[in-house]
Amino acid sequence: MSSPADIEEILSDTFLAFWNNRKNLMEVQNYNSYIYGITRHKAISFCRKKQFEYMDIEDYSFDLFFRTETTPEDDLISKEAVSEINEAINDLPEKIKIVFKLIREDNLKYKEVAEILGISVKTVESHMTTAVRKLRETLNT
Repeated sequence: MSSPADIEEILSDTFLAFWNNRKNLMEVQNYNSYIYGITRHKAISFCRKKQFEYMDIEDYSFDLFFRTETTPEDDLISKEAVSEINEAINDLPEKIKIVFKLIREDNLKYKEVAEILGISVKTVESHMTTAVRKLRETLNT
């Protein structure tokens, strides 16, 4: 903790949480442990918040490829592979391509995709199976 004000903030958050859960206090067996647990969680949350609050990504320089040794040929092969994959994805039938992109690129769940497109989860599963099979066939030739 960096100051007494930070400690006071954690304590006030702890007592606020305690007050908000007052209806459930009859079920608590050990109040010391209960308050300790709340305080611990509030302190951890506070530290995480402060850590991210003061961390400015612009202040750091990162070399993402620090431990990798690539040659220009490797880079060219990678670019060609990415291009080939993107081309294979674009060659998929339209509905299958949409499902594939929503799941793989937007990281949506099957159920979410089904709701967005107004189709069943089984149809989404079928489209993904078809997409993966067609991509394997295209990329393995």
